[in-house]
Amino acid sequence: MHKFFTLLLVVIALSARSQTRGDFSGTVTDNKSQPIAGASVYLLNTNYQTSADRSGKFILKSIAAGKYTLHISAIGYAAKNIPVTMIGTSRPITIQLNDASNQLDEVTVSAQKTEEQAQRVPFSISTLSAKQIQDYRLWDL
Repeated sequence: MHKFFTLLLVVIALSARSQTRGDFSGTVTDNKSQPIAGASVYLLNTNYQTSADRSGKFILKSIAAGKYTLHISAIGYAAKNIPVTMIGTSRPITIQLNDASNQLDEVTVSAQKTEEQAQRVPFSISTLSAKQIQDYRLWDL
């Protein structure tokens, strides 16, 4: 009888543990509902990460129950953070990323520097003449 209760306790513990883990899946799209292939999907402060496939779909497997922040990013799109609560396997969600070009403001870069001889500059520099640059053919890399 003692073995039966021990076995029952182990089965209950294993089933309770299996219920506290679940999968999280979804699709990453752009503003026009087109899938974003290769989008990176992370659960911040964990080791869970994946990439979206060609159709923008992703899945994170066997995630413990709890509250997380989902971070989604892709080249050319603004990254997005979404709070999620895991309780078992969730229904798939759709995440829409905005074009990054729509979120950038104009940037003006300016500098002021007087001409100095290379020997008088307080740090190490290298100078190349126009002929040396032509000889190196740096534009053919």
